[in-house]
Amino acid sequence: MKRSLLCLLVLALAASGCSSKNKFEKEADKITNAVIANNMDPVRADFDSQAQVQITRVRVARLSDELNSEGKFQGVKERPSSGSSAPNTHYFNAPFEKHVYEEKLVLDDDGKVREWDVREKASAPAP
Repeated sequence: MKRSLLCLLVLALAASGCSSKNKFEKEADKITNAVIANNMDPVRADFDSQAQVQITRVRVARLSDELNSEGKFQGVKERPSSGSSAPNTHYFNAPFEKHVYEEKLVLDDDGKVREWDVREKASAPAP
């Protein structure tokens, strides 16, 4: 009994340590969660100096209000890039309970975030 309980515990710990998210998805999740919390302090150092200047309290608060109105954030999933995508540019689907958003993450050559953008995904036009 103790042995099977120990095996279950080891398996649970191993599974929780395995993440299927790539490093870009993790970064986008981290930024999105910071915006939702209306607190960019945990991710501010991830942005390059030019992008940091654009992170204002008002902009973050407005975006935080919008994202919080969309219900629970379900985490990003990177979309396959097309051959025309610029290097260091990553696109994600960011589903919330009410709507799916799209995110764009652009990194500089040092791996710092040069640009991050989120917007509601456009719906397909009705036939």
